[in-house]
Amino acid sequence: MSQLAYQHMPEVVVDARETHRAGPSYTVETLRELQVEFPSAQLYLLLGDDQRRSLPYWHQIEEIGRIAIICAAGRDTDVRSWSEENKASPADLSLSEAMLARIQTLDMPLMPHSATDIRERLTSGQPISGLVPPAVERYIHEHHLYRLH
Repeated sequence: MSQLAYQHMPEVVVDARETHRAGPSYTVETLRELQVEFPSAQLYLLLGDDQRRSLPYWHQIEEIGRIAIICAAGRDTDVRSWSEENKASPADLSLSEAMLARIQTLDMPLMPHSATDIRERLTSGQPISGLVPPAVERYIHEHHLYRLH
């Protein structure tokens, strides 16, 4: 689905290494591999604010913060899955000061829907037109994804 979402942007490379790993795949492993491949590059890990709030539970989070600057996209507080599940503020995170210094909030328009919201809409039979690229929506429907069985 990532390939479909970014097919119109030839400058974007969708890296499938995590889907090809046997067993659990951890972000820290991917960052280490990228660090070896691009030793002079500054690496950035882009994620949603909902994921930023779960960082204390990530595998080897301090190592992730050493390797990459973490950039979190803001989340609209009206998004139900975000506001219900993530009451803690960034100051409440049990991360070191050095780690907190490696986290930056991206200044960008707030997204009104999360991936969780989109999956919930699909599960309940609601439309997702306009929430994902048309090619991704077709793929989801053609492969009957996120439906109750």
